[in-house]
Amino acid sequence: MRGRRGGIKIRAVRVGVLLPLLVLLGVVFGGSSSQQHPTTPIYDVALDLNDTHHLYWRIDYLKEEVEFEVHTKGEGRQPWLAVGFSDRGLLEGADLCVLWTDWHGRVHFQNAFVDSSLRLDVADHQDCQDFRYKVRDDVVKFTFSRKFDTCHPHHYVIQRGTTHVVWSWGAGPLYRLSGVLAKGDHTGLVRVELLKPALPPATQGDDTQVLEVRSQKVRVPAEETTYWCTVERLPDSFSEKQHVLQFGPVIEAGNEDLVHHMELFHCEYPPEVTVPKYQGPCAAPDRAPEIDACKRVLAAWAMGASPFVYPLEAGLPIGGPDFNPYVMLEVHYNNPRILAGRVDSSGLALHYTRRLRAHDAAIMELGTRVHCQDGHPTTPAVLHFIWILCA
Repeated sequence: MRGRRGGIKIRAVRVGVLLPLLVLLGVVFGGSSSQQHPTTPIYDVALDLNDTHHLYWRIDYLKEEVEFEVHTKGEGRQPWLAVGFSDRGLLEGADLCVLWTDWHGRVHFQNAFVDSSLRLDVADHQDCQDFRYKVRDDVVKFTFSRKFDTCHPHHYVIQRGTTHVVWSWGAGPLYRLSGVLAKGDHTGLVRVELLKPALPPATQGDDTQVLEVRSQKVRVPAEETTYWCTVERLPDSFSEKQHVLQFGPVIEAGNEDLVHHMELFHCEYPPEVTVPKYQGPCAAPDRAPEIDACKRVLAAWAMGASPFVYPLEAGLPIGGPDFNPYVMLEVHYNNPRILAGRVDSSGLALHYTRRLRAHDAAIMELGTRVHCQDGHPTTPAVLHFIWILCA
């Protein structure tokens, strides 16, 4: 079954179990790694728009470490490549693992920081471990491991949540690593969720369908930050209560660097109220006032996050005779290079079923209310916080 209505798309799912993509790092280096971790998921992300540099990683929770593998097709004679972590996505203060070659042709792999002058400074403690290196078909491939917490000062601690992975590439060979400009000839940033939860695969029956709510060919402005909203009406099938089993992103290919985060909101009105359809800047002054009620979160995703899967005993209720059928998708586009001409139709996909589970799930929001001024989020002054621990 396939249906289409504006930015809404429905498709059926005919797979009982969604299996993670398994890539065996050991294929590159003789297979030993794959024998040790026969079913451990491997995650990956392109580090740049052209996929010249690609990062793979696997998590070992028993050892509390992450195993990384980098593939680079960067041209040039004996180039160097740095990959590492940054608290806020800036090069200054970044904790990097650097592959480089000296003038004698010897390959080095060192842990370095970026100092206040944006130059590399070799770390006292070398915490980029288990280095292996190979060149195949003009592609440089190397692996290394990193502890979640090295217990050494100034070294990045890998935690749950979004990690800013920064990288730099430059021409070589080098006399030494210390003192080299950290940005090299090319540099970049990706945001990923390195430590993904070790959850079982999502179980979905033959009656599961997927609802996609997407922007429609948005010409993203040549501005650093854009919040774009799309209001759509759910299909008529949602006049009956459904359960959402899973939700996640649908990112248009090539725009992975552009879509920063997305939220899907429900418009909280009685079911008979009509909300005008809309597509445009979220803070536009001519936006219909009815849209202001589209505030209750149904799904949310941020760059680097995995799909969210509800436990087998629960699903998020959506639809029904008392449920207003209008929803609003909000997409935050992050365009730090102020590029023009980018067009996007990304959105969120909800896996749902009419076969209700035992319990209704719910979403609780905590934090400060965000207001938008000239398209940019602002928050009121916070005088104090109250901390509550739920056990």
